[in-house]
Amino acid sequence: MAFLNVKGVRIDWLAFLFIGISLVLVDLMFMVFGTAAGTFFPNVRTPVLISSCVMFGLFCISSVSKKINQPLLGYFTPFAFFDPVSIAETGFYQWNYVMWYVALGAGLLFVSCRTFLKKDVIFGG
Repeated sequence: MAFLNVKGVRIDWLAFLFIGISLVLVDLMFMVFGTAAGTFFPNVRTPVLISSCVMFGLFCISSVSKKINQPLLGYFTPFAFFDPVSIAETGFYQWNYVMWYVALGAGLLFVSCRTFLKKDVIFGG
């Protein structure tokens, strides 16, 4: 909280809150990706290595998307869904990415739950 001691600095607490919440939302999207991956590929022996590589690859796609100013690539990576600079400028998330986030997350959860329930798994007994 050292930035509170600097005189003349004004902090937009609402944007600060939205940026903090966006970090949780990105983590939730990766949890949905992991749930779908675990449902469709149950015999993976090295999940940490694979998830680390996937996360690094998605981060690289996000960086390239920002560098070449191609927002279409941002739809493939959750890191581009919540841009901190855009949040600080507008005070909220970009609606097109929010709608894509909700649709992708709900769709993946729905498909993975339906697939998991069709498997021959016995609970409690």
